[in-house]
Amino acid sequence: MTDYKYLNNVREMQFSDEKEFKTTQQAMTYCGFNPQKQSFIFDMLSAVLEVGNIEFSGTGAATITKSSQKSIDIVESLLKLKKTSLSKVLLQKAVGTARGKTTTVEAKIEDAINSR
Repeated sequence: MTDYKYLNNVREMQFSDEKEFKTTQQAMTYCGFNPQKQSFIFDMLSAVLEVGNIEFSGTGAATITKSSQKSIDIVESLLKLKKTSLSKVLLQKAVGTARGKTTTVEAKIEDAINSR
């Protein structure tokens, strides 16, 4: 669990990951989820957990840290996104204009963290 920052606050539990995973798969099968749907759900869950590992830096506009590139690549692969599309979305913020239109601006660190 320590591989994912979103789970760092989870109290340490004593259980077998392999046993719990098999139990989860059996429950999903019992509920009617076929193997393809189960795989899709696990991919989405993995993507959400990996997004939590993305870190930002910068004093003005946010940038993604070099150490986060692996997480970016994993999420883009899991979600079948075009290369660099996730970075672009995380580093931009849509804002409304006085004329009712929207435009994008560079995100500050707080904006990037919140959009994650």
